[in-house]
Amino acid sequence: MEVPAQALSIIDKVTKLQVDVRINSQQCKRLVDRFEYIGQSITKWDSIQSAGGDEQPLQAWDGGEVQVSRNFDQLLVVLKKGEALVMKCSGQDLRTKVFLNTDNRDAFEEIHRDIDACACFLHMDDLSSLRKGSGFCTMTEEERANCLTTDAGQDLGEILQLGSETMNASWEGPHEGSEKLMNAVKHKIEHGRYDQESNGLPDGVFMDASDMKITRALGKGDDTIISEVDWLGCKLAAKYYFFVLHEVHQLSKLRHPHVVQIVGYSKIGDRDVMIMELMDGNLEDLIKDCMQKNGSSNRGPFSQEVTLDILYQIARGMQYLHHQALGHGRLKCSNVLVRTHNSDFIEVKVADFGYATKVSTQALERTFSERGAVGTGFWRAPEVLSAMRNGITQPTYTSKADVYSYGMICYEVLSGLIPFDGHPPSDYSLVLSGNRPQLPKYVSDDVAELIARCWHQEPEQRPEFLDICHILRSLMKAT
Repeated sequence: MEVPAQALSIIDKVTKLQVDVRINSQQCKRLVDRFEYIGQSITKWDSIQSAGGDEQPLQAWDGGEVQVSRNFDQLLVVLKKGEALVMKCSGQDLRTKVFLNTDNRDAFEEIHRDIDACACFLHMDDLSSLRKGSGFCTMTEEERANCLTTDAGQDLGEILQLGSETMNASWEGPHEGSEKLMNAVKHKIEHGRYDQESNGLPDGVFMDASDMKITRALGKGDDTIISEVDWLGCKLAAKYYFFVLHEVHQLSKLRHPHVVQIVGYSKIGDRDVMIMELMDGNLEDLIKDCMQKNGSSNRGPFSQEVTLDILYQIARGMQYLHHQALGHGRLKCSNVLVRTHNSDFIEVKVADFGYATKVSTQALERTFSERGAVGTGFWRAPEVLSAMRNGITQPTYTSKADVYSYGMICYEVLSGLIPFDGHPPSDYSLVLSGNRPQLPKYVSDDVAELIARCWHQEPEQRPEFLDICHILRSLMKAT
């Protein structure tokens, strides 16, 4: 079996990366310790297997060698995700990384939870012989949370000790914007972005265009133009589209590993632009590329482990948005951004909140937008399509409409196909009569059941994203 060797190779790379870590050093160290603990378990298992012994420090579920292989495949996804996170704290382009990733506790916590999900086949009995990373395994959930918070606090404290001269010397050479960037980072840490008001905007949200230059065009969306920009040595994205300033204030507060980070607002020429983190592309284009490489639609664009991880990341991002009492309204694969890493891990973030609206914390039940009908094509929920057919261009939009759209995303990710491709987008009767895309035969019954619940005709029958996350995590354990 080659997979254990691949896992050990990733662990070795992450261990070596730790030497080059420049931010979030305490959080990276704790994660590397856990990786080394996993590496010791794998090495012990491999040696026993080579000797032909019966003892198994890695516990398999029923299914024998095939199930052990699947367990390792899932572990590889987790290790690659951890490697990508440590890489964000080291290496090149550190100005961008320090600006975007200094407050990244949630991302580290998610990796630790992913490792826990693999613990069902990692032997945990002899913790005393595996020192590094083992103590964290025995902590209570509250103790872990406190531990991670302490680590994050220490890392933020280290950033506050940096000066622009240290940045120039330690990172990527002199840059005239280093002092201004360092002040922006420190203000973000010490005071937050939203405690002061200046000209009607929160202090820190407005980004002076004189500090910014457009480096290349990235493309066009449904109603947007997107460019890559350099701001004080940071590589970011500028999105030109209709929005109002209160939206920038609202959306730039969002901080989650699976939600694209909005960092501010600027004015380039006579155009208002929203500034956000730069990603590699969108999920729809990635799916197309993967399908072309696969040369067949019989297996879908991704492996089973990667598919479930992508769906889980999207669900986590949407769970966070709904917890913030924000609906999305245009959820589909082209509005989900991706970043691919050298480790082959696909990082996924929900994006395009141009139509997101703050709603009641009791229920997401308010007219979603004053700009017209929400949603796109067959990603729209039946209740939205029904309202539109009846001439209502501003239908009441609930959180369950986002769940329906998520069901269509599941179909895209699993099949590599567009929902109802070839049917006229105005053929609302197709969905209103209860028709749904046909899932491929290789989709498991458990996954098919989850999707059926997500795109159920009746909104109240659809699950919340919190429930979807729990179900997906269970499925990932059982992969």
